[in-house]
Amino acid sequence: MSSKRKFDSVEGDAGDGSGEEVGSSLTPPTSSAALERGQNPATLHKRSDQFQQGRFFDQYSIKEEIGQGAFSTVSICIEKSSGKTYACKAVNLRPLRLNPGFQEQRLLREVRNMTHLQHPNVVKLMSVFAPDAADDTMRYVLEYVDGSELFDSILARGKYSESDARPIFRQIASALAYLH
Repeated sequence: MSSKRKFDSVEGDAGDGSGEEVGSSLTPPTSSAALERGQNPATLHKRSDQFQQGRFFDQYSIKEEIGQGAFSTVSICIEKSSGKTYACKAVNLRPLRLNPGFQEQRLLREVRNMTHLQHPNVVKLMSVFAPDAADDTMRYVLEYVDGSELFDSILARGKYSESDARPIFRQIASALAYLH
């Protein structure tokens, strides 16, 4: 049985600091290039390069839940066509939309930013499925990283020697330098 992990809320800003207005709705799917130009996403649904076409459950099967947050759960999922293992973050948009401060463009910006991340120490976003009429859940398909959380490892070991901590610190520093 795997331990459940807590994940941050999706309400936070994607962190690009641009403050730009991007898209106005999660449905229909939007193009990241169009978002950068500030175009209305409603006119771009046929040329989407940001959201995966089709239904999530037609392409993936969900296995065990491995973590949860305030508005999302993360599960292991299997791609039906290849048998490859991924992580699926399912974000329930219904409670988020009830919050008067919620801005859908923040989620769209997060997706746009995540699609451009390519670093060995940053989990890769494989695809995103927009919510459909029957289900108000946005699904991120992410690279699956097996293992334990660093915090849990530190607690289990009690301490790390400098030589053991150095490669871990380098990986974290490398990822942070890439992201900023």
